Amino acid sequence: MAGPARADDLDWQRAPCFSGAIDRAQVSADGMLIALDGHVDCGGPDLGSASFGYARYHGDKHGAFYWTTRQMYEAAAPSLNSIERDLPAGEFAICLVTDFTVRVGCVKITPVSGSAVAVAPLPTDDPLVSWPVEVIGEDSMPSPNCGTCW
Repeated sequence: MAGPARADDLDWQRAPCFSGAIDRAQVSADGMLIALDGHVDCGGPDLGSASFGYARYHGDKHGAFYWTTRQMYEAAAPSLNSIERDLPAGEFAICLVTDFTVRVGCVKITPVSGSAVAVAPLPTDDPLVSWPVEVIGEDSMPSPNCGTCW
């Protein structure tokens, strides 16, 4: 179900998709990158320009859905997706989202020691990820490397 219109949504077209998962979350050996593979159980030509993507949660009362992680739905379900991004410092969560408050799969990232990082599944209703997402546009950071921005 589509959420209310928001000024920061960058015209995010959403579809009523409520199931899927993060199938793989793997940190590189040097602890610098995280690779995510996931899927949503929706797709089809009737979804038009609807999209989904990954949001990052740091416990600051909202999640950040970076436009650079946005994926279009496939012509037939399921819709698969993969991204690789820089690994931010500290503890946080990443969820695969289809709407401002719809999380279909989440993982928690916790530093262990040195460059070691633990990645564990996280329930989609965990308090760490219980906040709506805010859409962050690709132009929100002037860096020319923003293709790897979260």
